[in-house]
Amino acid sequence: MRRIFRGCGSGSVGGARRPGSRLCGVRGIRRDRSKRTGPGSARRPMMRIVVVCGAGASSTFAALRIRRAAEARGIAADVRAAGEQNLADALEGADALLVGVHLVPRLGSLEQLAIEASVPVAVLPDETRALDGDAALDLAIAIIGARA
Repeated sequence: MRRIFRGCGSGSVGGARRPGSRLCGVRGIRRDRSKRTGPGSARRPMMRIVVVCGAGASSTFAALRIRRAAEARGIAADVRAAGEQNLADALEGADALLVGVHLVPRLGSLEQLAIEASVPVAVLPDETRALDGDAALDLAIAIIGARA
């Protein structure tokens, strides 16, 4: 009798998959969930936002707040934090760059990197640190819309 692998479910060859596990039941093969097909696969394009600060610590918190605000609104967004050192790599494929207010003295060099990557730039307002991310998300949407 020939066995047919039917995917990553309890009915697949190789046993059941633990709930929440991303591994398939056979040989630990990972499924690529980014290439979905079939009904419901037509999604809005994902907006990619990069938030930069000096070392990447405060931008991590800002990115988390922006990501939560996007999820609450049902907006597909990939929000990533970056430090100044790895900004050039982080800008590849980005739609918007949000700069922490404490980096305004170095804004010229950051803008130059963004221009080379064709990414619009905006400075986060100082009060954004205390907000829940909605104001920063609105800012990103505004500069992405202005570019289009």
